[in-house]
Amino acid sequence: QQQQQQQQQEQARAESQRLQQQQQHEEHQDPHQANQQDSAPVPPTAAAATTAAGAETASSPVAVAVAVAGAATANEQELQYSPEEEYGGCEALGVWDGTVSLASCLLGTGLLAMPYAFSLAGMIAAPILLSVVFGTAYTAHLLAWSMNRLGRYSLGDLVEEAFGARAKVATNAFLIVELWGYLLSSLLCASLNVAELDPVYLSGASGVCLCGLFVLFLSRLHPGVVTQLNVLSNAAFMLCCCMFLWTGFNLPSKAPSDEVKFLKPHGLLSAAGILVFSPAGHSFYPSVMEKMADPSKFPTCVKRAYSLVTVVYLAVAVAGYWFFGNSTQPSAVLNIGLDLHLAPLPTLGWMAPLAAAGMGLKMLALAAQVLTTLVSTLRSAVPASSGGKERDLLVEFVAPAMLVGLTSMVAVHFANDVARLLNLLGSVFCMNVAFVIPSLCYWRLFRRELGFFQGALLASLVALGLLLASLGVVSAL
Repeated sequence: QQQQQQQQQEQARAESQRLQQQQQHEEHQDPHQANQQDSAPVPPTAAAATTAAGAETASSPVAVAVAVAGAATANEQELQYSPEEEYGGCEALGVWDGTVSLASCLLGTGLLAMPYAFSLAGMIAAPILLSVVFGTAYTAHLLAWSMNRLGRYSLGDLVEEAFGARAKVATNAFLIVELWGYLLSSLLCASLNVAELDPVYLSGASGVCLCGLFVLFLSRLHPGVVTQLNVLSNAAFMLCCCMFLWTGFNLPSKAPSDEVKFLKPHGLLSAAGILVFSPAGHSFYPSVMEKMADPSKFPTCVKRAYSLVTVVYLAVAVAGYWFFGNSTQPSAVLNIGLDLHLAPLPTLGWMAPLAAAGMGLKMLALAAQVLTTLVSTLRSAVPASSGGKERDLLVEFVAPAMLVGLTSMVAVHFANDVARLLNLLGSVFCMNVAFVIPSLCYWRLFRRELGFFQGALLASLVALGLLLASLGVVSAL
């Protein structure tokens, strides 16, 4: 009997070692799942099963396996995602909601200036635009893969995991400035379009303040309502793009052939900052992933959104430059219903106020989304231990009002310089966040898994981002 008990004990120990090795192997293969299991509290059923496993070790190895399996099942049930609990009691986003949110970010103020960028650089801007779109889509996948494996859906947290706490502080400061620039440009464009409806009462500071109050209101709405608003604003945006193209089709005379060139070297640098502005929405992606019921499906949202916006980018930019030539305005809305000399067309005069209303709605919805992301970044930057309820009150209510007030004052100053603002934002901030940070973080965290080709690709993306950022700053200044 003693020999049998010793054999059973040895078998139980061997089985336990095998299960531990298998668990370590699974943790090495799937760090994201391992982090979730380590950080989750052990439920009572799992604790009971583990205790039973320890009690039965000396009697039966089968009981050990059954108990461990029961503990794993209990842990898996405990870790099931609950959208209502994870995101402030609100329903989490699905793939459709995530795709709409990404499309809303990518179809913004940058698209309005793309025909103008083509008029600066020539048709060479088309392959440049495609390269930027493909590159930013790839770095968006890098961002999603990294965050899903680590289980941390904040760009600052990702940088902290890769380079330490000081790098997180610098990244959060960088993101806050960039997001504030997005808020400034979207609020500015919204006020310019609203002013077209009534130049007497809605122009200047009054229009900017009215738009700022409306943005504050939209930022407090339920995420489901925001999704519906984004769908409506995107439909209005697409209608404006169609009116822009329809105006080009109905021009009495198209742009002279000598204005439509393949390459204009003197405007290439200025166009680069504008072209990279629209597809570089990486600052918003962690916020969208955090709200999704299944963040692992975010790459699907990226594929769908980028496929859609690529078609829209080329259709609006190439056709707009072909129709208007050097008469293309910094904002495409300013060409709707007008001829090459900016005189109203007899049969299309009704388009201008309708386009202004649609673009105003689009820019207000985008500004509200930017404000929400900016507040979320501020919340992650401020330590949770500092202030308690006062901190939450400051971040949730006081900070948005102060941000909108400050942005409104600055927007009045930049009202006549939209293209230069987009150039500066695209050069300094967007290129670094879209190319440099995702590539460096992915290389730092998973460099042992990278092959030579992928490592060289990441290095090329980092070099490209730094080069374009430097050249864009020089051209903007």
